[in-house]
Amino acid sequence: MLEHHGVEVSVSAIREMTLRNAQKSKKILSKERKTSLETGSDLVNLEMDGVMVPTVEYEDSKDRRKAKTLQWKEIKVGAIQDPKCVEPKFACSMEGADALGDRLIIQMHGLVGSFIPNIHGLADGALWTIEQGERIGGSRYGHLIDFYHLSEYLSDAFEGDSKKALMLKRSQQEIRLGEIQKVAKRLKRRQKLNPKHEGIMKCLKYIKNRPGQFKYKEAIEKDLPIGSGLIESTNRSLIQKRLKIPGAWWLAENADDMAQLRTLRANGFWEELWEEAA
Repeated sequence: MLEHHGVEVSVSAIREMTLRNAQKSKKILSKERKTSLETGSDLVNLEMDGVMVPTVEYEDSKDRRKAKTLQWKEIKVGAIQDPKCVEPKFACSMEGADALGDRLIIQMHGLVGSFIPNIHGLADGALWTIEQGERIGGSRYGHLIDFYHLSEYLSDAFEGDSKKALMLKRSQQEIRLGEIQKVAKRLKRRQKLNPKHEGIMKCLKYIKNRPGQFKYKEAIEKDLPIGSGLIESTNRSLIQKRLKIPGAWWLAENADDMAQLRTLRANGFWEELWEEAA
């Protein structure tokens, strides 16, 4: 504005305009869209996770600086991708898991049409990710535990072993081949020798509580991802890059609006925002 029109815009005005447009993002993202493909894909990849952002709440006071509460709140994030396409679509929510699920359904329809495809779900095992996956895809949803998240539990289970690196690599190879019960039996034998080893106990419990969620062999054979790299990069580029900048503490509603604005741009709907503003 200053360069082309000679008009200087104050920081407060820029902030107000940005938030005003951010509030419109949720409406645009909620629009049902038709796929541009002649036939929708019969398979999509779905990844979900939560990322904590810094928020602030103020109490009524003459000096708000002395009457504020700083806390971290979770934004739930999802990424859905047709393997035939390069670009995924995203959704996020501070309103809870169901709101995220509803938004992911809309983005899925934009990718594959109104029918429900097979869904390859990938996450860290949080219960809400499984519930939303099944809510979105029903019996067509299959959940796979992020291989690298499982590897962290395995690494802790072999803590203190002089051959930790070798044992971890061996177990990872066996799990990729579909032999996770073989690994579990080995850990149980180790537990008898060291019954108070916290890493072993946690790893065995993690495996026991997630039956059928370690089918890496089948995923590899179908050329499907076994690590949640997509959602991890989404957390960094979509949320953390803007909402976790040093020194920033957000009102929760503003953080949610800004997350929706960034999601709108990442999904390729930026022009729609300006058309509505015109």
